[in-house]
Amino acid sequence: MKKIILQCLAIASIFVLLNSCATMAGGMNSYTSLAEMEKRPELSTMTSLVKTYGIASLVGANQFTILAPNNDAFNKEGSLWVSNLTHPEYRKDLERLLKRHIILKKIDASQINNGEQRNLAGEVVNLGYARIKESFYTTNANIQVIDKVFR
Repeated sequence: MKKIILQCLAIASIFVLLNSCATMAGGMNSYTSLAEMEKRPELSTMTSLVKTYGIASLVGANQFTILAPNNDAFNKEGSLWVSNLTHPEYRKDLERLLKRHIILKKIDASQINNGEQRNLAGEVVNLGYARIKESFYTTNANIQVIDKVFR
């Protein structure tokens, strides 16, 4: 019995060590925000698109803000358009879409429309008629749920 407990403790220690090394190296950063997004059914479309592209290739180990359109916003764009984004031949379109929704630093909702924030596409962020529906935070990202897709 004692041997089994020691083995379990050893396995748990290895897991904790590997997890902390991955976090320090930035390997877990994008997973943290993606895991949090996956918990929210209203973000299933955006989560699927982020997973299709691979957010780590866009943000690396940096902190970031995602302006995450909810499912209602994507529904307004049409299911064919959204479906096409998951196909390899539309990868550049998906990349352009995701870059318009990511700011490469953590900012609060109050800082988004100040005219100083640029998204990964290099554009000044302007919410226009989009509304922030909800905000939530992870260790590496601020996620602002919005009701509009920036195409």
